[in-house]
Amino acid sequence: MTKNKKIIILGIGILLIILLALVSATNLKYSLCSGHYTVNCWQASGTQEPNPIIKEHIPCTNNRDCFIALKLESYCSPGYANFLKCAGARYYCGNDGYCRGCCCPWYSPAYWLSVD
Repeated sequence: MTKNKKIIILGIGILLIILLALVSATNLKYSLCSGHYTVNCWQASGTQEPNPIIKEHIPCTNNRDCFIALKLESYCSPGYANFLKCAGARYYCGNDGYCRGCCCPWYSPAYWLSVD
């Protein structure tokens, strides 16, 4: 292998390590997702028509508050939180102090490198 190829491979390796560190240590993994939305609570209205009652904006202090489904479900009780049902869904505490969600496509680094 030539010296130039070794330098290129080393550079790519360093770049991947830096990307992994950034994605795992910051909110970058959430900015790489698309379709950000506020997580709300909903419950049946009690009528025969499906007209849900919505309790908006679930408060949070850190990302962990939005990861734990049990905590969100107890906050929303007797209703339910509007979770995404896809493999690339991520939940985090937004800058506004409310839980937010986003959907990461399979080709996004956030899909592969973030931990729920």
